[in-house]
Amino acid sequence: MTIQVAIQANESNQALPSEEDLCNFIKHLVSHAFFADIADNSILSLVLIDDNLMKKLNMQYRNQKKTTDVLSFGISEMTPMGYLWGEVFISPVQAKVNADEKKISLIQELKLLIIHALVHLKGYDHENDEQLLIMQKHENELFNFISRGDC
Repeated sequence: MTIQVAIQANESNQALPSEEDLCNFIKHLVSHAFFADIADNSILSLVLIDDNLMKKLNMQYRNQKKTTDVLSFGISEMTPMGYLWGEVFISPVQAKVNADEKKISLIQELKLLIIHALVHLKGYDHENDEQLLIMQKHENELFNFISRGDC
């Protein structure tokens, strides 16, 4: 899998992980059996964006007039570079708000948001209680997997 990471956010004073660290984290994460059906030539794009752009994307794609922490878009399209699996956008500002509420580090919250987004890309959602429980089960399994590793 090819992973493209870009950090475009510039409004947060928080120390963000490097593009390389995020890439390595995702590579480890997608080595889990949950992602076994993702093609080797797949491409995943992760972009850390500023909160204003996140608000615009949330309005454009979800008709929500507010910002959010993460948006994921399943693309499923062949490109000259390979199969574009999806794009994930994260607001570090909102991730920091979440982290403070949960009393965890920003890096830990970013990892949780990436897990959440990739479970969405696998086709899971949380529109009702039953879907939410299934999605949380997968997220917990993946979180435990990365917690056992060094990423």
